[in-house]
Parts: sequence; structure tokens; C-alpha cells
Amino acid sequence: MQKLQDSEEKMDGKQPKIKNNTNKNSPRKKSTKKNEELASVEKKQTSDQPTMGLGAGLMEKVKEIVQKSDLLGSLKSNSKKNPAPKKQLDKPSGRKPDSKKKVSLSPKTYPSDEKKGRVQEKPQEKLKGKENKISRSKKQKEKSPKPKTPSTTIEENAFMKPKKSKKQKSKKKNNDKEPITEKSEGKELQGPTPTKKSGKAPKRKQVYEKYYTRQEVNEGLKSGKLFKGTLRILDNHRSAFVCMENRPDFYIDSPITRNRALHNDIVVVEPIEDKDKKNSSNDDEHNGSSNDDQSMANEDGDLSETEQQLEALELNEEPVPKVDNPRCRAKVVSIEKRSPVNKIVGIIRPPGWSISNHENVSTKSDYAIFVPKDKRMPFITIHKNDLGVLKVHDWIESILQHHSKLFAAEISRWGTYSRYPMGVLKEELGSVTNVEDYTNALLLENGISSEPFSREVLECLPAEDWRITEKELAKRRDFRNDIVITIDPDTAKDLDDAVSCKDLGNGTYEVGVHIADVGHFMKPDTPLDTEAASRATTVYLVQKAIPMLPSLLCERLCSLNPQVERLAFSVTWKMNKEGKEVGKRWFGKSVIKTCARLAYGEAQKIIEGKSWAEGVGKPIAGNHSPEDVEKTILVLCEISRNLRAERFAKGAVEINSTELKFQLDEYGLPTKCEVYEQKEANHLIEEFMLCANRSVAEKISNTFPANALLRRHASPKEKQINEFCKFMEGLNFHFDASSSSAFNDSMNRLRKFFNPDLVELFENMAVRSLNRAEYFCTGDYPERSDWHHYALSFNHYTHFTSPIRRYPDVIVHRLLENCLKQTSPNLPKKVCSKHAEHSNERREQANNVQEDSQNLFLSVFISEYCKNCGVSSMPVTAFATRIQDRSIDVYVSQYGISSRVDLLNEDNIKSYTILPDDSAVVMKKQDDSEFKIALTDKFQVHLYSDYSRTFFNVRCSLFPKT
Repeated sequence: MQKLQDSEEKMDGKQPKIKNNTNKNSPRKKSTKKNEELASVEKKQTSDQPTMGLGAGLMEKVKEIVQKSDLLGSLKSNSKKNPAPKKQLDKPSGRKPDSKKKVSLSPKTYPSDEKKGRVQEKPQEKLKGKENKISRSKKQKEKSPKPKTPSTTIEENAFMKPKKSKKQKSKKKNNDKEPITEKSEGKELQGPTPTKKSGKAPKRKQVYEKYYTRQEVNEGLKSGKLFKGTLRILDNHRSAFVCMENRPDFYIDSPITRNRALHNDIVVVEPIEDKDKKNSSNDDEHNGSSNDDQSMANEDGDLSETEQQLEALELNEEPVPKVDNPRCRAKVVSIEKRSPVNKIVGIIRPPGWSISNHENVSTKSDYAIFVPKDKRMPFITIHKNDLGVLKVHDWIESILQHHSKLFAAEISRWGTYSRYPMGVLKEELGSVTNVEDYTNALLLENGISSEPFSREVLECLPAEDWRITEKELAKRRDFRNDIVITIDPDTAKDLDDAVSCKDLGNGTYEVGVHIADVGHFMKPDTPLDTEAASRATTVYLVQKAIPMLPSLLCERLCSLNPQVERLAFSVTWKMNKEGKEVGKRWFGKSVIKTCARLAYGEAQKIIEGKSWAEGVGKPIAGNHSPEDVEKTILVLCEISRNLRAERFAKGAVEINSTELKFQLDEYGLPTKCEVYEQKEANHLIEEFMLCANRSVAEKISNTFPANALLRRHASPKEKQINEFCKFMEGLNFHFDASSSSAFNDSMNRLRKFFNPDLVELFENMAVRSLNRAEYFCTGDYPERSDWHHYALSFNHYTHFTSPIRRYPDVIVHRLLENCLKQTSPNLPKKVCSKHAEHSNERREQANNVQEDSQNLFLSVFISEYCKNCGVSSMPVTAFATRIQDRSIDVYVSQYGISSRVDLLNEDNIKSYTILPDDSAVVMKKQDDSEFKIALTDKFQVHLYSDYSRTFFNVRCSLFPKT
């Protein structure tokens, strides 16, 4: 079980693994008549048989939450003039489909910044703005003449190579800039000849700029006109930032200036000083993003119409954040390195679909729409010939039959003329309403393998009846007669750390931290070691864990289970009760036998003064009395308090992150959800783990200054921390972040100034304003000042205390062992750097999956609540944290989540007025009564689960959903 190793980490709440019986649907029989066939399919779709198990059990339960709409009407394919069948997405319980809603190609338009401080009348249901532009565009297409010699050139990108037809030819133009990421630099592939149809083929304008050549990039980086960094896309998909190590971030204000780059790509950007410059504006026509005025004939199936519909709904889906300094804007001119994109998980929709109009289906287009689960990913257009298992004659009907299925897709190409990437549908992943299917999709999306360990890996394991030999005991220090205890969450199975404390007299104690000696069982360059290095970390989900090591090791032979002898790697200090070291540290291999295993709650009861019999009541191994164990816990607690106080006095930052804890029933459904609360027992373990990690970091980096694997945390970037400070200034609170010490002092003042529930929000915001901690090889950072850990205020830090669940800890164990043996590190700098980079990537992926898993179960929990209580949404208390042009950001402390209320989607609001300083919004209801919400106000909102564009997600409203 994961412990809080430093202030950057969160406690991982484990849940027992639950067996899953997969629900396999029997094949459907086809009817002779089309209408009978569709009716038969529809009937079978709404009559799934209940089965037991986590995933399959949910099929019976969740189908009551998600209403099955009438998705299969009669689809007449004889004439394209016939109206398309009306379809509708699954909707959560309590929401009524509005069948009278008008068909609209564009969602509602929103008030601009210039209208702030004035009454905002909500727009009516009518076509205008972008929608009218699309309509005019359609008319123009119908009138545009067909080019005599179509030039359908498509710039290939660094994605999977598309299959080339015999008609495709390579063509290079002298004035074209060469994309760096392509294998065939400077070349463009000729696309397919437009299919002949009734009417004229419209021309398509170039959407994106060509990438700069390698020479242009090198010269620009050298002269300081170009900059290289990592692209971070916001959840609204439209906005992004390019993050760099030694300068403020650049703001990328639209997908066009992002130039086909994806989240976490390493990109080269060119600053844009004038925010009104064509390249940087959100220009719907994209005239400014072309290198020339060349146009391209539209491909078969009217791709332009599909792209325009997607663009219209994307532009209005989320508001664009404001950027105070327009000089920080930039555009992407090259992609240096693609992020390791795995399968893209999402749902498939027919042509004509949009978020605001689920019923519309177009038979004029040959391109389906793939909607990614991750909103940072773009929509993907998929030609009917690239639909994989759905590639049948009636492909639109096939898509409609699979409306509630998850699929994996890959991007095949993304040219300068295509607003959205083109892709290929790869495989079906299961039902979007099945928790286990959805969880497996999350793992696939992040490249996390949940497959059983291979035979080659298992052959590396010792026998199940393995015992410590006398020869091995003779090599190790013996702690079996000392009071050694473990303190973990009550559901933990992988116990990788223990603590001990021995009274040496004269107010001096020998305090020890004992870590599972995984390295004894896992030798370098074996299949077991290779697999562990690939996984890099154990992934903790709400209902289960994906382990880094086989269960024989992580749950048995390496786990420091109570009352059994275990091999360990230990660090001891001689300390007084004030936490001051009064002697030399000791590092070495050991053997231990824990006398008791305590849960955090049990240890907390001892700290609060209860006796062993009252607070724990478990048997104690060895000759130790309950009073001896109680005294050990209290001494450790006192020392940890002093260590903690000293750490913060030296500038450490105390930030408490929020984590949800769920209780599941026999079907794997959440019956209880609450925020996990850390107490002094958690802090006790945290301080000694920090102490061990710091001591080992000092030892290995002093011995191997160019080959040590450490962990660093850079100081906050000026822009990020200034945004947080400005936000606090808007709440009339001065936040000083000039140093880590000043930062922590401000956090302490903040805790006294605001409501405790709001403090949780500010702490979470503070975490997001800081940089991410990362593993690194000391040889890559010659300046030792770059090794500093900002949040902990340590000059040296690493991870040593969790080798069962983190591969970097295994490397550190090996370095420490070589250090004690006074041999070479056996870890070349290049190899160390690769391990650091891979571990950073895996850690981020594991965090993403864990967060998505919590969001999934919170969404199901709210749906279950609504179903059981017979309501449409869950009432909760929230705080207003930000007021924008069309929305109110709120924080729900009960579940530790931030959400957004979209004022334009609130049917009970007739109009609203935002005060000029953004401090409050005054709303008028449909009955003309008024109410006001100001920043930090406490008020009631309603949470409900949304299963459309956002899949399993929680939405927020001021009023109950109808």
C-alpha cells in the first residue's frame, strides 16, 4: 500500500480485489425484413440479461441509470433526400430527452467580455453566428465549380502511415516547408481522387501552416527567436501552454496555432507579439494559418461539412480562459518529439452527430466521428472504409447499433488541409456503462498492461515454500528481537516498510526504518526485472490494483507481514526525542520479524491515549508486552512531531491533497464515498519515510555523484505562482510566494483566515501552481542547486522506501548496496537517465488512471444515489471560487471536487449580470425574482452524472435537473 512519501504524493486507498464475470452477449439473428431486423436489435439492446460480478453486475444496475433511447429508427438508404433516422445518446436517470428541441448545427452563442457588468440575456433557440456561416458555406459549396485537375495533397504527420493506393503519388513543391517529424521530409502524399457525385466538389482551404525545416528550427533556437518545450493542453481542448524549464510558459490560444500537436508533445514555438495577428486569433475561416492561398478539392464524402459541424460545437463547448499578457502567446512551428500516444479510447458516432443534436444523422458524408474520452484530444474523422469491425454495407446502421460501446482508435494522418485528424477504428473495448470495461479502457488508453505475468517472469520467482537460510542470516544484522511494527491502511496487502525504536538510555534512541529487500529476489537483467522496469509502478484503482511484481513477492515473500521473518534493507539513526541526530547513521541488509501490524486508525487510538486492549486488541509476537509497544509508538510519534516542525521551520511546504475513499458492495457498486482524512499516525510514518529517503539520497549521491537516481522538485514558475497569488488577491488575501518558507507561512495564515472547507480548495489550487516533482540522473544536472526539492526543502531526496510498488526504489537499493560494498555503481549515466524518464512517464500515467477511476466511481455513486432516492440530481453544498462570463466555478468540499455551473444551460435563469470586478453575479429567474452569488459564498448546487460527450462524469447545476 502506498504511503505518503512526501508532500507531493497522495495516500492510495486500496480496495479488495473483486472477481469479475464477463457478460458476453450472444450473437443477434438477422431478420429478413429491415424494419423487423431493426426492431429485433432494439429489443435485444434493451434486455440485457443480469449476470454477477463487478463489470457484468453493473450492466443490470447501470442500465436503470442510463436510459436506453430509441436509437434504431427506419433508415431508408434508397434515396438521400429522405430524412435521416432520429437517434439519441444514452442519458442518465432523471433526465428527459427533449424531443421538441430544434435541430441546431451550433450550440448557444455566449456573451463576450465586453458585456461584463451588464445584463446578459440568454440567447434563444435559433440559428445564428457560426451556424449561419456554415449554412452559407454549404450553399457556396453547391455552387462552386468542380476543378478540372484536383490537387488533393495531404501533408503526412508523425502518425501511423496510411495505406497507399495505386493512384497515390509523391509530389514535392519547391516552396513547401519540410515537416521535421516525417520520415520522408519535404514530401507530400497525393490523396484520393474525389468521388464523382451529383453536384460540384467544393474546394478546401489550407488550415494549418507547414512545419519549419530542420535548418529553420536550429537557426531559430540558436538565435532565440524560437523556443522548445512541452505542450500541455487544457481540458477545454482549445487552449494550451508550452512549458519550459527556465522561462515563463507560452500560451497557445487555439487548436489552429497548436498546429496538430498533441498533449505532452515536445514542440518548437514562435512567439506572437500581436494577439490580433491572423495566426494567433481564433479565426473561424483559418485564412491566416495558411502558407499560401492554395486550395484543395474536397475529398469524397463531403469531409468539409463534417469538420465544420465539429468545429462549431467545439468552439462553444468550453469558454476560453483569459490571458492577461498577450505577449506570452505563441504558435507551434515544429513537433520535435511525439508523446507516447497509446490507443485513443472513445465512442463512435455517425455523420451529422453533434453534442447539441444527438438525433441528427447525415447520409451525405462518408466520414464517421470518433469522440475521444480525453477532452484534450481532438475529434477524429474516420472514413467508412476504416471502420474495422463496423465496416459493413449499412455502416451507419452498424454505428447506431454500437452507440453505447467503447472503441479504440488510432490517428493515421493529419494534413495541413484537414481541420481534424483522420483515423482508423481498431477494436471494440466493451460497454460504456460497464465499470470493468471502462476501467480496462482507461488502462489501455494509458498504456498500462493488466495482463498476467508471463511464464518467463514467473520462472524467475523462488519456490512458494522459500525460507531464509542460515548462510543468509549470517550476512545480515538481526532485528528479530526488537520492537518492529508496520502501520498501513487496513486494506493494504503489500507492506513494504516498518519502523522500530530502541531505548539506548540517557534520552537516546535508535530509530530504524526497515524496507522490504526486493533486490534479493529480483536480479538485474532477468525477465522479472525487465517486466518490473517496464511497468515501473503499481497502479491503484478504486476496486483493484495492477501490481508491479507478481503476488508471490508483493503480497507474501517481500511483504513485511506480522510475526514472520523477512529480509529487509535498513537505515538507523541515533536520535533524541527532539529529533536531533546524536550519532552515526547505519545502512545495511537486515532480517526482521514484525511483532504487530497496525492500521492507521489503530495507531491513532494509541496516540490519543487509549490502551492496546482498547485501541487495537491484536496479539503481539515475541516477548514484548502491550505497554512496550504503546511506549514505542508514543516515542516515535514525539520524535516525528519534532522532525516535522523542524522541516517546516526550514522552509518546507505543507499541502494536503484530497483523495476520495469508496466503499463497494457485492456488485462492485459504490455505497459510500468520503474524503480520506490524514491524522497524526499518517504523519508519523511520513516523517520517518522522508528521513530515510533523504539519508539514502545523501549517501548514494555523495558516493556516485554522476550516476545516482534522485528526485527533484523545481521552484514554481513565476507565471504559475503569480496566477495563484492574483486569485488570492481577488479574495482580499495577500499570498507571499517569494520563497518556500514564505509560501508555507502564507498557507498557515490562509488556514486561519478562511473556512476550513475552502482551505481544502486553496491547498489543491496551490498544488497545481507548483511544478511536478520528477526523477532525474545526477549526471544530467551538474549544478547541485538543481537537485533541490522545493516542497520538502531538502537538498537531496530520492525514493527508497517502496520497492514493492516503485521501480526507481529498486534502482536506489542497488546503488546503496554497491555504495556499501564500495564497488562501481553498475548503472551508466545514460541508462540511469532512461530509467528516470520512463519512470516519470509511468508515474504520470498511473496518476491519470487513478484520478479517472475515482471520477468513474464518483459518477456511479451519484447515479446510484439519485436512483435510490428517486431524484434527478444530488443536492450538495458548494463554494463559489471563480465567476466568469458564462459560468461559476464551484468547490464541493464534501467530495473534494471542483466543478463548473454553466449559466447558459440553466433553464431556470432568465438573465444574469456579472459585476465589473468579477466578484459576484446577479441572476434573474424565470419568475423575475433575483438572487446573488459572490466569491466564497456558500450555497446549494445539484450534482448529476453525465454519460454523453464526457462519458462517466459529474456535472453541476444550480437547480435540480428535470
